[in-house]
Amino acid sequence: PIDPSMVYRALREMEDQGLVTSAWDTEGSGPPRRVYQLTAQGDEHLAQCVADLRAMDQVLHDFFAAYDEHMGKGEGEHH
Repeated sequence: PIDPSMVYRALREMEDQGLVTSAWDTEGSGPPRRVYQLTAQGDEHLAQCVADLRAMDQVLHDFFAAYDEHMGKGEGEHH
């Protein structure tokens, strides 16, 4: 489980860095809640994170393909 206080701490840090903005939403029947939105800088940061994750995904894909080929040829030991 994720500790909500850690999530809000991270959101405050992201706001300090200019990656998100926040505002109070007072509409509705419940208590006011804080709503966060990505800024243009936040969108750029997210795009870079996604690009990095896609590159890592390709590395892992290539590794697993090489592993499967190695094991399929009977060259590896099964433990």
